[in-house]
Amino acid sequence: MATRVMALCLALSGLTVTAIAQTTPAPETWTPVGRMAQTITGRVTFRRSEITFQNGKSLPLAPGGQMLFRSSATALMAGRRHERMAGRTGRRLG
Repeated sequence: MATRVMALCLALSGLTVTAIAQTTPAPETWTPVGRMAQTITGRVTFRRSEITFQNGKSLPLAPGGQMLFRSSATALMAGRRHERMAGRTGRRLG
């Protein structure tokens, strides 16, 4: 009985390790197309925790979560909404 339990535990732990190993995404590599891109960055590799450039230097990345910036389209729409509201009240907002 103890042998079966031990075998079951070993099998399950092996499956868990395999499942964890497969959930780690492979790094994504971008190869520059133009001469200017080759000069500026070269090949760039993206991993979950860092960006690595062809010269070996890297930048750490913070884990995903709340974005601290808005896209330019969203900021533009918010600015126009702000202008419309200021026009309705006849006073400056903000």
